[in-house]
Amino acid sequence: MPPPCHHAATVRGCHLCHLFATRADYRRFWGEEVLNSIPSPVSLPLCEHLEDARGNGGCRHRKCSKGHGGAAGVKPCDHCGPGRCPDYLPVNGEEPAGPRMIVIDQGGSGIGDGLLGLVAVSRLKVERPDVKIRYCVSDGARSWVTLFEGFDELGRHAKGHTEEPTADALQINLGYSAEWNSRQRVPRWERYAKNIGATGVQVPAVREPEKIRAAGREFDGCVLLCPFSENIGREWPISQWLELDRMLRTAGHRTVVVHSKLPRADQFHEAAKLTGRSPVEVAGAMRNAACVIGIDSGMSHLAGILGVPTVVIGGPSRVDGIFGCYLRYRGVQGHGAGCQGVPAGKVFAEVSALISPKRLSKISGLRPFRAFSDADMAEQLRHLNEDVWLYEPGRRRYLCSILGALHEQISPDRPDLGRLILEATMMARRLNDFGTSQDDLDWTFTPAENDTFVVGIPTLNRYDLLEKCLVSVFAGTAAPSRVIVIDNGGQFKATDSRVRVIRPPTNLGVAASWNLLHRLADPLPLIVLNDDVIAGPELCERLLADPNPVAVAGSWAGFRQDHPVWKTVGDYDENFFPAYGEDEDYRRRLTIAGVRIGNVGDCGSAHGTSSTIAAMTSEKHRSVRVRADGNHDYYHRKWGGLPGKETFTRPFNLGPAPRLTVLCPTIGRPSLKRTLESVRGQFLEGDEFLLASDGPVSDQLREWWQAANLSGRLIELADGPHHDWGHTARNKILPTITGGYVLHIDDDDEFAAGALGAIRRVIAEQRAGLFMFKMGYDDGHVLWGNPEVCVGNVGTPMFVHPAGIPTGVWTNHYGGDHDFIAETIRRNPGLPVVWREEIIARIHQ
Repeated sequence: MPPPCHHAATVRGCHLCHLFATRADYRRFWGEEVLNSIPSPVSLPLCEHLEDARGNGGCRHRKCSKGHGGAAGVKPCDHCGPGRCPDYLPVNGEEPAGPRMIVIDQGGSGIGDGLLGLVAVSRLKVERPDVKIRYCVSDGARSWVTLFEGFDELGRHAKGHTEEPTADALQINLGYSAEWNSRQRVPRWERYAKNIGATGVQVPAVREPEKIRAAGREFDGCVLLCPFSENIGREWPISQWLELDRMLRTAGHRTVVVHSKLPRADQFHEAAKLTGRSPVEVAGAMRNAACVIGIDSGMSHLAGILGVPTVVIGGPSRVDGIFGCYLRYRGVQGHGAGCQGVPAGKVFAEVSALISPKRLSKISGLRPFRAFSDADMAEQLRHLNEDVWLYEPGRRRYLCSILGALHEQISPDRPDLGRLILEATMMARRLNDFGTSQDDLDWTFTPAENDTFVVGIPTLNRYDLLEKCLVSVFAGTAAPSRVIVIDNGGQFKATDSRVRVIRPPTNLGVAASWNLLHRLADPLPLIVLNDDVIAGPELCERLLADPNPVAVAGSWAGFRQDHPVWKTVGDYDENFFPAYGEDEDYRRRLTIAGVRIGNVGDCGSAHGTSSTIAAMTSEKHRSVRVRADGNHDYYHRKWGGLPGKETFTRPFNLGPAPRLTVLCPTIGRPSLKRTLESVRGQFLEGDEFLLASDGPVSDQLREWWQAANLSGRLIELADGPHHDWGHTARNKILPTITGGYVLHIDDDDEFAAGALGAIRRVIAEQRAGLFMFKMGYDDGHVLWGNPEVCVGNVGTPMFVHPAGIPTGVWTNHYGGDHDFIAETIRRNPGLPVVWREEIIARIHQ
């Protein structure tokens, strides 16, 4: 029996008619959920070309009984003629068949459908160079898809917005209904790729990059706003767009609104308009823009496929499942029609994080470390052409591999950037060849399958003692498979392949080094040693065998701590810097938490006394002693006494019924009266309201303050206003507050009814902590959404914290409240972060 045609029966179905032979085949490929979503699954067309289920030989198309033609001497059937089957063997002088055509139909009718489908089609084109590809899209999408490569011919799709299979093309939109019902549980581009037999996706190249870039030069550095869609349910409220436009312009960005018609774009009075332009002109504007902000629409797909920094606001659809294949994309997820629950500030924060500083023009104007000549460029191109640039991670020139890959992708479209990459590659080669290793750049550690436990050792300058420590560790009865050294001095060269060296750019200190070791070693058991410990033969074995969750070897110079305990009790307090006090502080926290601490004794180990300090110059020695004294003072303040004489059972003696202090910066807006009124009736004796005037106090402001009749103070910052959302005022006044807990509010927001009482109850229940309550907006949405500290999910009015603790600062940008909260949490590892459902503030925008 002749061999079967391998192009006839594949996992996708018949390559002649693109259909399956049985409904069971459809079910295996699509799955029950997709099959059940089709309106009439019983009417699915079936393939008539594949051999029957009994495996009969002969014609694979069930049209005759002749052989297939795949074996010598067998005449092909009439249905496997030239142009049909690539395996056809010409007879009687016939010309060989030409390349076969694969037709792909995009059942989606939008511009975005055509563009997103192209990333799967483009990948198939790379994987199947033996065929031609005709990509059929809607009339509306044709002129936009034409801008890119990735196909041979462009056709018109058979039917608007369909997922039904067709008899003469691969339907890329199969399974659309099931996808919608599951909210893109499987990303759309993966569904597209699977439907046409591609193994993945690939963003196609632009056909005429210079023409497109030249068409949009006037929009260089702008932020493009794409607020409109043919589907109104996908649109974000125009009021939020106008607020975002105001924020962007206030921050110094030039904004441009993109739409096909002028009337809707005219709602943006200050922004420039890009209306009624050709696809080339719109693509050119995007290619030159600093960022594009859009919704679930074709314009967002155009920006994504062009590689422009793009922020997409979603509501009904899960935007990550639709736009996540684009390299420079960020999604802001709302819910329901109208993208509910997305404030303008959250989008602004994403834009600020996505737009990289405009370094290119500055770099181009700088004189390089030496002139990068045409000869240098030719040399680097020669290396690029002769070398595959695929050095293994950890090897020298691995960085060159990365730069070489970037050059291949970028240089055809941006020769100016390509030249800069070549210059950077030459510098990387020279640095690597002089001995710089990946250890100087890489702070990662990947345990091997046979790793049993890890020993971690921070070090600074006593590399002679460190070498002895390592020898003693590997000579023990239980030797680690790996040792991680945190080299805070940056000069240690390991000679043993079992030693992984991490070189921070600055001295982390002991506490931060211990925290880093826990993060790197997890989930392997971790034993931490000082670098001046000479480990006894049984030290590691006995520490591992101790049944307690924490075990020490006489002192904290050598200890083992289970990772779950570290995660529960929290980080070592990095306010003890660079050393002294961090071990006693953690012992105190473990004792209060009820964690048992075992002691295995020194196990024959020897430990030096302050060997690192002994090796320092007298000047550095004095500096460290001053810091050590500061650590002792900090310990005393935190625990009410030095080790062994503590009087507090909670850090900083936080009481159950604290005084509440409200800190409110103001520029004298009339909304302040509502803010002050919201507090009246909620204050108790001892509470105070600190009203900080960011600028000279006006008569009107003084009148409002006196009328409020609140206990507290009106504070004047005469050097204001600072125009920084009140950040300077908060940073100046917060350190002066002592005792109790601190609340924050803006002068255009208000406390919810009963908010202060709820805060007191929670503090009394919890005793001590950093509290994240909720705050509600006028449009109905509430933050926090998920219990995580990230930009757009947290705000100053929701955060309640003890006074007098180490805090962060409000940095001078929109989103500075996130920086303050995140840094305050980091600096207080002994205080739990408590997420609460109570709404304590109303935010007015």
